[in-house]
Amino acid sequence: MIKKFMLVLGIPALLLGLFVAGTAMASSDSQDTLSGADLALVANDSPHSVIVGGELAYTLKVTNNGPSAATGVTLTDTLPTGVTFSSATPSHGSCSQASGTVTCNLGDMAKDAAVTTAIVVVPTAPGAIVNKASVAATEADPDAANNAVTVKTIVRPAQPEVQQGEIEFTGTVQSLPQGGTTGTWQIQGLSVKVSDSTRIKGTPEVGSLVEVEGVLAPDGVVQAKKIKMEGSKDKQDEDRLDKGERPGLGLGDHNHQHKGPPGQMKKDDAGQSNGKAHKEHGKGHDKLQEEEDD
Repeated sequence: MIKKFMLVLGIPALLLGLFVAGTAMASSDSQDTLSGADLALVANDSPHSVIVGGELAYTLKVTNNGPSAATGVTLTDTLPTGVTFSSATPSHGSCSQASGTVTCNLGDMAKDAAVTTAIVVVPTAPGAIVNKASVAATEADPDAANNAVTVKTIVRPAQPEVQQGEIEFTGTVQSLPQGGTTGTWQIQGLSVKVSDSTRIKGTPEVGSLVEVEGVLAPDGVVQAKKIKMEGSKDKQDEDRLDKGERPGLGLGDHNHQHKGPPGQMKKDDAGQSNGKAHKEHGKGHDKLQEEEDD
């Protein structure tokens, strides 16, 4: 009788033990699922549009979203072609550069910790360049989709080489003031200040080719006296063809073309022919001089 009673009491105890063991195993599996360090990488460039020879800075931020701490965190940045490496400075750890690849050993990162790295380069050629970076650690990463980034930057041609004082140059309008023409224009990488006294010929538009006359100040800003819209090169060639000129010749060209009907320079009468040629050349020169005076 006693044996039967103990047997009856042992069944619930056995069931309770199995339940406790199962709960512990489930808890262990849940912890395994949540283990690892979710590293996230974001990056940006400054400025987003830079001139050849100017400094371009990449800022890369690594954050450990957990749930575990990360050890042996490494940031790898493959620099684009067409740049010269200048420096790499992390807020924690150290960086080195070899053959266009920057490697930063950021060490260990606790959950929610962040490390920011600044990489500075100098573009050497115009065009679009793409910087690629990635991060990894010793621990498994439960979300590898946020471990890599790419940053695209536009590199513009260098500014025209000019000296302080009176200046004349031709360039493309890159930006205009909002709400009018008075203010600062960006032309071929230069800041051009336009006032109410500035003479403007034509309708300014972004992308227009313009001739600028003004004074270059010590701070690098051009105080514009006169701005003349030239339009596109194709439009200039069409205008010159309409005037009977050879495409590609501008106001500054000295190879003025003789105008007149075909056969004007035939040598049937040398004196008359030479006289007409000099007369036509004089008219062309006067016309060009009038356009320059405008």
